[in-house]
Amino acid sequence: MKKLCLLAIILALTSCAGYRPIVDLQYASPESISTYEENLKDCQRYADQISPAGRGATGAVIGGVVGGLLGLAVGLAFGVNPAELAGFGAAVGGIQGAAGGVANGGMSQVDAIRQCLAGRGYRVLQ
Repeated sequence: MKKLCLLAIILALTSCAGYRPIVDLQYASPESISTYEENLKDCQRYADQISPAGRGATGAVIGGVVGGLLGLAVGLAFGVNPAELAGFGAAVGGIQGAAGGVANGGMSQVDAIRQCLAGRGYRVLQ
């Protein structure tokens, strides 16, 4: 669980907007080749508007609430300390939600860069 929390923090602090895709410039026009770096920087700035940390925070809240409710339900159903299970469920759900939200935000940034470049006529391979 500590490793997952550490991964979420690292991903939240690392922006994927610095991502450099593999682009096939063989069939690109000379104008698009000469302006590629400028277009890439523009697309990276657009991707910076997507916040992995914000998505991680949202995921943590949602995961914590869902985990807490599930823990409470299990505790009540099986006669185990419901408050303890609700707390454990909230912690686990919060960590998983944060990690998932941060990862999703990072992938959204990568997708935004790819789509932006493709929209500008580049053939994005990866």
